[in-house]
Amino acid sequence: MVFSDRRRKSTEYRKITLRPVSIKGEYMYQAEYHYDKKVTHRNIPYYEGVDFALETVRDTFKQVNIFTEDEDIQVLASKADRPAVRRKPASRPEADLSHDRKKRYLLRDGQPCDFLIELGVMSPEGRIYKSHYAKFR
Repeated sequence: MVFSDRRRKSTEYRKITLRPVSIKGEYMYQAEYHYDKKVTHRNIPYYEGVDFALETVRDTFKQVNIFTEDEDIQVLASKADRPAVRRKPASRPEADLSHDRKKRYLLRDGQPCDFLIELGVMSPEGRIYKSHYAKFR
Protein backbone atom coordinates (compact mmCIF):
# COMPACT_ATOMS: atom_id res chain seq x y z
CA MET A 1 0.00 0.00 0.00
CA VAL A 2 1.14 3.52 -0.75
CA PHE A 3 -0.43 6.45 1.09
CA SER A 4 0.09 9.85 -0.54
CA ASP A 5 -1.43 13.32 -1.08
CA ARG A 6 -1.30 14.82 2.41
CA ARG A 7 -4.47 16.28 3.91
CA ARG A 8 -2.44 18.98 5.71
CA LYS A 9 0.81 20.57 4.57
CA SER A 10 1.99 20.49 8.19
CA THR A 11 2.45 16.70 7.97
CA GLU A 12 6.21 16.11 8.05
CA TYR A 13 6.36 13.09 5.73
CA ARG A 14 5.24 13.11 2.10
CA LYS A 15 4.11 9.50 1.81
CA ILE A 16 3.99 6.17 3.60
CA THR A 17 4.65 2.83 1.94
CA LEU A 18 3.28 -0.19 3.79
CA ARG A 19 4.56 -3.61 2.77
CA PRO A 20 4.42 -7.11 4.25
CA VAL A 21 7.68 -8.53 5.62
CA SER A 22 8.80 -11.61 7.46
CA ILE A 23 11.12 -10.77 10.36
CA LYS A 24 12.58 -13.71 12.29
CA GLY A 25 9.78 -15.91 11.00
CA GLU A 26 7.07 -13.51 12.18
CA TYR A 27 4.71 -11.89 9.66
CA MET A 28 4.62 -8.08 10.04
CA TYR A 29 4.06 -4.91 8.06
CA GLN A 30 6.83 -2.39 7.50
CA ALA A 31 5.78 1.26 7.28
CA GLU A 32 8.30 3.32 5.32
CA TYR A 33 7.93 7.07 6.03
CA HIS A 34 9.27 9.31 3.22
CA TYR A 35 10.46 12.72 4.44
CA ASP A 36 12.11 15.35 2.23
CA LYS A 37 15.67 14.15 2.85
CA LYS A 38 15.34 10.82 4.62
CA VAL A 39 13.31 7.64 4.91
CA THR A 40 12.51 5.93 8.21
CA HIS A 41 10.97 2.53 8.90
CA ARG A 42 8.60 1.18 11.54
CA ASN A 43 7.61 -2.47 11.92
CA ILE A 44 3.95 -3.07 12.74
CA PRO A 45 2.51 -6.41 13.94
CA TYR A 46 0.16 -7.93 11.34
CA TYR A 47 -2.90 -7.65 13.59
CA GLU A 48 -2.44 -3.83 13.82
CA GLY A 49 -2.06 -3.37 10.05
CA VAL A 50 -5.72 -2.71 9.25
CA ASP A 51 -6.11 -0.19 12.09
CA PHE A 52 -2.93 1.59 10.99
CA ALA A 53 -4.16 1.82 7.38
CA LEU A 54 -7.63 3.09 8.32
CA GLU A 55 -6.25 5.68 10.72
CA THR A 56 -3.69 6.88 8.17
CA VAL A 57 -6.20 7.36 5.35
CA ARG A 58 -8.75 8.96 7.68
CA ASP A 59 -6.38 11.44 9.34
CA THR A 60 -3.30 11.99 7.18
CA PHE A 61 -3.59 11.13 3.47
CA LYS A 62 -6.24 11.45 0.75
CA GLN A 63 -4.96 8.83 -1.68
CA VAL A 64 -4.18 5.13 -1.22
CA ASN A 65 -2.83 2.71 -3.82
CA ILE A 66 -3.29 -0.92 -2.83
CA PHE A 67 -1.34 -3.55 -4.75
CA THR A 68 -2.64 -7.11 -4.42
CA GLU A 69 -1.76 -10.29 -6.28
CA ASP A 70 -4.86 -9.98 -8.49
CA GLU A 71 -5.45 -6.25 -8.94
CA ASP A 72 -4.34 -2.68 -8.28
CA ILE A 73 -6.83 -0.58 -6.33
CA GLN A 74 -6.72 3.21 -6.08
CA VAL A 75 -8.78 4.93 -3.38
CA LEU A 76 -9.26 8.69 -3.67
CA ALA A 77 -10.68 9.90 -0.37
CA SER A 78 -10.61 13.68 -0.62
CA LYS A 79 -14.18 13.52 0.71
CA ALA A 80 -13.97 11.11 3.61
CA ASP A 81 -17.64 10.16 3.39
CA ARG A 82 -17.58 9.34 -0.38
CA PRO A 83 -14.24 7.86 -1.51
CA ALA A 84 -13.78 7.02 -5.19
CA VAL A 85 -12.41 3.53 -5.86
CA ARG A 86 -10.72 2.51 -9.13
CA ARG A 87 -9.60 -1.04 -9.95
CA LYS A 88 -7.41 -2.54 -12.66
CA PRO A 89 -5.59 -5.88 -13.17
CA ALA A 90 -2.25 -6.37 -11.37
CA SER A 91 0.90 -5.44 -13.27
CA ARG A 92 3.91 -6.64 -11.26
CA PRO A 93 5.79 -9.79 -10.21
CA GLU A 94 5.21 -11.59 -6.91
CA ALA A 95 6.19 -9.68 -3.75
CA ASP A 96 9.39 -10.39 -1.85
CA LEU A 97 8.67 -10.73 1.89
CA SER A 98 12.29 -10.82 3.05
CA HIS A 99 13.32 -8.07 5.44
CA ASP A 100 16.82 -7.61 3.97
CA ARG A 101 16.19 -7.49 0.24
CA LYS A 102 19.05 -8.02 -2.20
CA LYS A 103 20.09 -4.82 -3.96
CA ARG A 104 19.38 -4.83 -7.67
CA TYR A 105 22.32 -3.08 -9.29
CA LEU A 106 22.42 -2.46 -13.03
CA LEU A 107 25.83 -4.17 -13.10
CA ARG A 108 25.96 -7.30 -10.96
CA ASP A 109 28.83 -8.23 -8.67
CA GLY A 110 30.31 -11.52 -9.89
CA GLN A 111 29.68 -10.92 -13.60
CA PRO A 112 32.80 -9.70 -15.42
CA CYS A 113 32.40 -6.34 -17.14
CA ASP A 114 35.15 -5.34 -19.59
CA PHE A 115 35.26 -1.61 -18.87
CA LEU A 116 35.34 -2.12 -15.07
CA ILE A 117 38.22 -4.58 -15.50
CA GLU A 118 40.08 -1.98 -17.59
CA LEU A 119 39.41 0.70 -14.96
CA GLY A 120 40.81 -1.58 -12.25
CA VAL A 121 37.56 -1.75 -10.29
CA MET A 122 36.87 -5.43 -11.02
CA SER A 123 39.04 -8.53 -11.29
CA PRO A 124 38.89 -10.63 -14.49
CA GLU A 125 36.83 -13.19 -12.52
CA GLY A 126 34.14 -10.56 -11.85
CA ARG A 127 34.95 -9.71 -8.22
CA ILE A 128 34.93 -6.07 -7.11
CA TYR A 129 38.11 -4.93 -5.37
CA LYS A 130 37.31 -3.76 -1.82
CA SER A 131 39.10 -0.44 -2.26
CA HIS A 132 36.96 0.35 -5.33
CA TYR A 133 33.57 -0.85 -4.10
CA ALA A 134 32.27 2.72 -3.61
CA LYS A 135 33.06 3.47 -7.25
CA PHE A 136 31.24 0.29 -8.32
CA ARG A 137 28.11 1.21 -6.38
